[in-house]
Amino acid sequence: MKKMFLALAAASLVSTMAFAQDDYDYGDDYGTEASTSSDDGYTDMDSGDKAAAEEKPASDVEYKNMDEGKKVSRNEGEMSSIFDRQYNIGARISLGLADFYNTPKTVNPETGVEEDAMKGWMGVQVALGFIFNYHINNMFSIVPELNFEVRDYFSNADGYYAVYDEYGYYAGVATDVQYNLRQFNLNIPVMVRYNPTPQIFIEAGAAFSVNLYADYALTSDEYGIDETLDDWECSSTAFALQFGAGYTLGIGNNKFGDIGARFVLDMTKLEPNGDTKTWSLQFFVTGYTPM
Repeated sequence: MKKMFLALAAASLVSTMAFAQDDYDYGDDYGTEASTSSDDGYTDMDSGDKAAAEEKPASDVEYKNMDEGKKVSRNEGEMSSIFDRQYNIGARISLGLADFYNTPKTVNPETGVEEDAMKGWMGVQVALGFIFNYHINNMFSIVPELNFEVRDYFSNADGYYAVYDEYGYYAGVATDVQYNLRQFNLNIPVMVRYNPTPQIFIEAGAAFSVNLYADYALTSDEYGIDETLDDWECSSTAFALQFGAGYTLGIGNNKFGDIGARFVLDMTKLEPNGDTKTWSLQFFVTGYTPM
């Protein structure tokens, strides 16, 4: 009986130790699972952070690169100018006022006072042509042009207009008439242009002109008179100095244009046998072909 009791006691002890060992192992397993779960949870948080980080630049370097890209894009837009090409070709038109200088003196028969022989005369100028703007660098350009120019000098005065028919003189009228001296020239200026900024320019140069045709005309609106009286014996060629300034502006889609003014001082006598010379103040607009 005693031996049986001892055997049962020993079996119960072994069973208890085995159960305790199982509990210990389960605790270890649970601890491991908790630790692993905790590590996984931490890793998941890292993964979320990394995913969020991937949506934004990962470093200051990437932010700088993005900013530099934006700056390059803006600068490219800002730096678009007429100097992006070595040369530009365009068309131009100019309108201006013209007058005489170095004119002879004459005595007015009515007043007996010595006056300017060309007193009361005025002139207008218009020219159409082409321009070639060659850029030496971003500050200097050579700008030759080819223009067809018309100049009309006019003066109002009281005049006597005689009317003739096939049988001879039959009438005459005294009326307020306008005298016109008209020139048709081929004008070739060559300018040196300086750009202190990409938009603003000043220029100076010279021009050579060939007279294609000139006449002397008389008109009267009152009597419907508009006649060419004779060819005008003006100088066949002329040389002039030119000075100007203007502004180059962008007009979209890589198109550019100039607006400006130019002072032209003729150095050649208007008529071979006289001393009179001319000057003009011209305002011009130029449009260049797209780049």
